[in-house]
Amino acid sequence: MTTSRLNRDQILLESLDLIDSPALDSKDRPDGTISHEALTLKWLQRGLDLFYNKFPFGATITSSALSFTTGTVAYALPATFILDYQDGIILADDKGRLVRRGFGYLLQQNAALRQVPRVYAIVGGQLRIWPAPDKAYSATLWYYPMPAELDPNDVPTFPADWVLVEYVRLR
Repeated sequence: MTTSRLNRDQILLESLDLIDSPALDSKDRPDGTISHEALTLKWLQRGLDLFYNKFPFGATITSSALSFTTGTVAYALPATFILDYQDGIILADDKGRLVRRGFGYLLQQNAALRQVPRVYAIVGGQLRIWPAPDKAYSATLWYYPMPAELDPNDVPTFPADWVLVEYVRLR
């Protein structure tokens, strides 16, 4: 649940009022509304990205479909991925749920084994599973995503408007 009430443009307008810079005003709100090339717009989005990376649990959990192929153990993560929901990979057709372990655990396992995957690790932006699949499997990955790019009337999912206003002001 969010306690924010201000939308993107209201946050930026309040920040610009606090900054009180004629040069920034002429660039960011030349006609009284926020420009598409506004510096503060980029600052706000980067701030949200920073806060979500530091505290991903504020994001709404989402899912992504995965396909495991025979013998392959490394897979790309979704572009918006920050952090997986622990043990958040579920195989389709009631084949079970994978358990998240550290990469060291995977290194200690028999790499030649082929059967239903049971364990996974997140390593360097990749998802690695063990054992290697003996056939193709469909799965669902549950994870915390990066925030979407805000539109003018979007209210960010964030605990407090004032934190975002102050972040932009301090930038």
